[in-house]
Amino acid sequence: LNYQWSVVSLPLGSTTLLDDTTVAMPIFFADVAGDYVFSLTVQNTDGIWDPTADQVTVTATPAESFYVQLTWDAAVDLDLHVKQASGGVPTWGWQDCSFCAPNPFWGDYLDTSDDPWQDWDAIDGWGPETITIDAPADDVYEISVHYFGMNHQASCEGPCPTTTATVRIYKDTSLWSEHTMALNNDDDVWTVATIDWPTGAVTPIDAMTIETYKSCGDQPVPWP
Repeated sequence: LNYQWSVVSLPLGSTTLLDDTTVAMPIFFADVAGDYVFSLTVQNTDGIWDPTADQVTVTATPAESFYVQLTWDAAVDLDLHVKQASGGVPTWGWQDCSFCAPNPFWGDYLDTSDDPWQDWDAIDGWGPETITIDAPADDVYEISVHYFGMNHQASCEGPCPTTTATVRIYKDTSLWSEHTMALNNDDDVWTVATIDWPTGAVTPIDAMTIETYKSCGDQPVPWP
């Protein structure tokens, strides 16, 4: 007669909600990869609620071969960057996939499957931000995270909140490696790791530097 769904647990960084907790088959958006666990209690036509709730687990895996996911734990703006090592240009240049160049041309210009996509730019905190490639070219890819600012500004109002960033690297739908780092100030850049394709070998770097890059106009974006 009646249904009552609730969220039991979500993957780290997920902020998803069920669209309607009182219908037989609610809908939700899997915003990050991982396990989503929901609980269901039902009421029969006699008005009796089942005292033992059932659970369902939905496992979301990336559809793309190459999937990098960034989440963090404060209301600040972190940005995910992926650079193609063979590009021969600075980290913040055209070969850097990020909010300034969410779909740069890599590899074969006639084949878009080897081009990266930044799926969205989360500017109000928490994430997730993801970068995916359907069919990566054989190369080494460098992953980094930039502390941009907060409240839609390229700086913080007063001292910047420390935030712990988590980067997960997936290869062919499997979680390949996970990395965490505390970032303390705007302009902090965490160079996370490199991943070799197609072997999937991940080399942690965990280097912290300072980068004053503040707008897309700071670097030219040439026509491909």
